[in-house]
Amino acid sequence: MKFKSACIVGSVALGLLSGCSSTPDKKEEKAKAVETTEAEPKTSAQELFIQGNKKLDEKDFPAAIALYDKALERDDQRWDIYMNKAIAHSAKQQFSEAIAAMDRALATGGDKEAQVYFNLGNIYQNRGLYAQSIKAYKTSLAVGDGQSIDTLVNLGGALALMREYDKAVETYNHIRSLAPDDPRPYVGMGVVEQARDNNKLAVEFYEQAQQIDPDFEQAWYNHAAVLADMKRYSDAAQSYRRYLELAPDGPYAKRARASLRRLKSKN
Repeated sequence: MKFKSACIVGSVALGLLSGCSSTPDKKEEKAKAVETTEAEPKTSAQELFIQGNKKLDEKDFPAAIALYDKALERDDQRWDIYMNKAIAHSAKQQFSEAIAAMDRALATGGDKEAQVYFNLGNIYQNRGLYAQSIKAYKTSLAVGDGQSIDTLVNLGGALALMREYDKAVETYNHIRSLAPDDPRPYVGMGVVEQARDNNKLAVEFYEQAQQIDPDFEQAWYNHAAVLADMKRYSDAAQSYRRYLELAPDGPYAKRARASLRRLKSKN
């Protein structure tokens, strides 16, 4: 199983799930039917929405936004279109536009949808507004069933970024009770312990994550970083190489290669 990451804390990666055109738990919502008539054969809002989602998945954010705008011309009461439009704006660092679109999503029925608050939290998190992201994630949990693992992972990450370490640990322990085979809370616990200068314990958490999912690249990157801090240079280099095997074009690939070059001079 592959898990996504989307944040840096110091020299380590924190396991957050990026905003996407799905629910926090990656369940696909049922398509909404939009009626068209033979007299008006123009592309429906739903068809444009689907095309926009494809561009969003391809990371062609300007094209996605343009398609969502066209879809909203057909139906301006679709909270899901506004939500995905906000995600695309956030990916382009267009924060004001993203928040404006999220406001429209909430005003058109999205206030009853956990995924809207989840993605709102991600937008705040990407902007560095961690207190706001915490509030949004908590609202998402309250609106939903309170058991969304993805939302809890991101909540734990936001708490760690705010240095609310005890609350972050409490959240990660809750995730572990719900999903013991998910490596992300172990990585989160490792980040917390590393921030507390408990490097030995951090290594143990990262290695637990590796045991749960040997292909979870984030655990290898963080493992390498803390081993380098402990001057275990050979072991650190091995973990960086493993990370690059798993994610040669990953978000931390450049950092990993630069760290490997530095480590060569220490051996």
